[in-house]
Amino acid sequence: MFRFVSTARSQRGSALIAVLWISALLTVLVGSAAYLSRVEVRYAAGHAARAKLVAAIDGGIQLAINDVMAGLRNARADPPPREKRYIVGGIAVQVKIESESGKIDINYAPTELLSTFARFHGASEDEAKGIAAAIADWRDSDNLERSGGAEAAAYQAAGLDYGPRNDLFSQPFELQRVPGISKPLAQKMLPFVTTHAASRGVDLSAASKDMLMFFTGNNEGEVDRSLTSTPQTALTRRNSLTAFVKPELRRYVSRGRRQVFTLRVTAKTVQYSVERKVVFEVTNKRDQPFRFL
Repeated sequence: MFRFVSTARSQRGSALIAVLWISALLTVLVGSAAYLSRVEVRYAAGHAARAKLVAAIDGGIQLAINDVMAGLRNARADPPPREKRYIVGGIAVQVKIESESGKIDINYAPTELLSTFARFHGASEDEAKGIAAAIADWRDSDNLERSGGAEAAAYQAAGLDYGPRNDLFSQPFELQRVPGISKPLAQKMLPFVTTHAASRGVDLSAASKDMLMFFTGNNEGEVDRSLTSTPQTALTRRNSLTAFVKPELRRYVSRGRRQVFTLRVTAKTVQYSVERKVVFEVTNKRDQPFRFL
């Protein structure tokens, strides 16, 4: 009888321990589930907030394209705005607009213009000539090396595992792959070069202040007057600045052949920020007035 009672107590004790363990396990599981639920809620909220920013950016891009095209249709309009701010769905969207016609096209620019531009950004005269020749060697279809330029042998001698494309640049960043162009120099030049203008020169009406400083020999007074005077058409701006362009650069003042624009778009909230870059061309076709590049 005594032995039976002891066994019963032992069983009750074991059962109590099991219940306590199960209770603790349930507490952990419930706590984990609650934590995961909070994480999922925060993730869903963050995903929804980012989706709203993306939608706002999409709207800002469309509004900016409409504004650019409206300005181009109006012959007496100011040059396309360089910056616009929109409110889309309660979110502020900042758009920086760059005309590719106001940049130097590294696929078409003459070596003289490329050399002068490299010198403007700090290259020596010999370095600048070599850089211009190497750019020309990259984009031409032959294997004949220009004086100071770079064909396949020069790339191998520099320890590079690639050679010149012997075709047009596909993107401006490829400029960094050309021998003789240091990374610091490339970083200075890249904001002012393009592969979309299809022009030997630069349209001053669409150029940035830094590009205008290059063409006018750092004549900041005239550049600032040109950029701030209103009302002003693209033709008026171009004509007003041509007289102040350095004589050796006047041959490179031109009107853009293509209407290509880069949009740098930013939408922000307190917690999140989304950025996007798009390039589009105005085609003036009824069925497709613009296209993304």
